[in-house]
Amino acid sequence: MLTNHIHGRVRSLALSFLVLVGLLALAIAVLLLSSGDQARAVAPADPTPPADPDLAFLPLLSSGRPDVPPAPADPLVYNCEGVITNTLWLTATFGPVGWERGPDGRAELTELHCNIGPSTLVVFVEDVNGDPVEGVTVVRYWPDAPPLPPELATWHDRGVYGPTNAEGSIGFAMGGGDYYWLPSAGVSAVWVGGAPGSDLMHGLGMLGETEHQHLDSVFRLPDGWQPARIGFTPGAIVREVDYLGRRLPVVEWPAPQR
Repeated sequence: MLTNHIHGRVRSLALSFLVLVGLLALAIAVLLLSSGDQARAVAPADPTPPADPDLAFLPLLSSGRPDVPPAPADPLVYNCEGVITNTLWLTATFGPVGWERGPDGRAELTELHCNIGPSTLVVFVEDVNGDPVEGVTVVRYWPDAPPLPPELATWHDRGVYGPTNAEGSIGFAMGGGDYYWLPSAGVSAVWVGGAPGSDLMHGLGMLGETEHQHLDSVFRLPDGWQPARIGFTPGAIVREVDYLGRRLPVVEWPAPQR
């Protein structure tokens, strides 16, 4: 009788233990399923593929955001052998030269050419097709140049100016005052006179201890651009000659070789 009672208690305890283990296992399974659903709800799968680290250098403009205007391209830079190079070569060779962009529809600075030999600062003007444009007024600035007519004082209020020839170019003579030494830049700047405006190229002059090494510029006119056709001022020539001493008046020079 006692033995039967003990066996009954053992079976009852064993059954209770099995039930307890089953309940515990069920609770663990429920917790695991619940945590998985929560994780999926909090962190859904991202359909966007991971970014390519090789494209990380691309500017924000490549995103196509409509509120980001396209940046103007740098002008093409030609070295002294007529080979296209880059702005690193430009600043290493000529120092802190640079350009400023004008308003939309402007005369755009498109090319810079290293030139050795002639002491003439040449500016070439072309249309949208790359053809030369005659009769376009180009301005050259330096700090104590004579005052400019108001319609030409786009970037500075001093300078000399003249029209391009049949080759679309104009040359401004340079003298001793135009030499500069690195790490400085030259004191001259050039732009095209007209509406609605022009880019500005500044820091121009001749590198010291070279054979008149300097930069010539190319500007491109957009469709609908209105030139400022203002005659060349003889008085401006006289004052320019006085400023630089023994130098020639402004002369025309063939377009840079491209």
